[in-house]
Amino acid sequence: MTPADTINRCLSVIREKWYLDKHERIFYRDKRMLTKAICRYGYACAERGWNFDSMFITKAIISVLVRIEQEDVEYVPVFIESVIDQHVRQRAEELNAQAKRDRYNQDLAKAKGRIQAAILPDTVVLIEKSDTEVMAALYRQLNQRKPKGKAPVKQMALL
Repeated sequence: MTPADTINRCLSVIREKWYLDKHERIFYRDKRMLTKAICRYGYACAERGWNFDSMFITKAIISVLVRIEQEDVEYVPVFIESVIDQHVRQRAEELNAQAKRDRYNQDLAKAKGRIQAAILPDTVVLIEKSDTEVMAALYRQLNQRKPKGKAPVKQMALL
């Protein structure tokens, strides 16, 4: 599972829960901000130095979304972002312990890769960004304001 799969699954849950009775264009209007709200989980974890795989992040976000019982929300993306941020803060100790277990498993995988590289010198070990880092980078990108474009130059009147 990739971060894109995580975002798509969470967007489908959000759409079924809050946007089912609304016009479709309202969901597509909010889609960018909803993606930012979902990526907030990865950003909050990356700030604390925790790396999780997409499956863990998907389960955590969907469990948070399912537990929300408030239906009459003014602007869903801001509400979801605040709920996800609050969830990470409340479960910080548990998430820290999980991250330590995952880090231990990652260190074992790196050691295995180094041993394989020593035995088979022609192999190349690629280090990829974790799913948490990918989601954090997407959050930062979505959080930036779009620069306002210059006004189009009007054509001068012909002589």
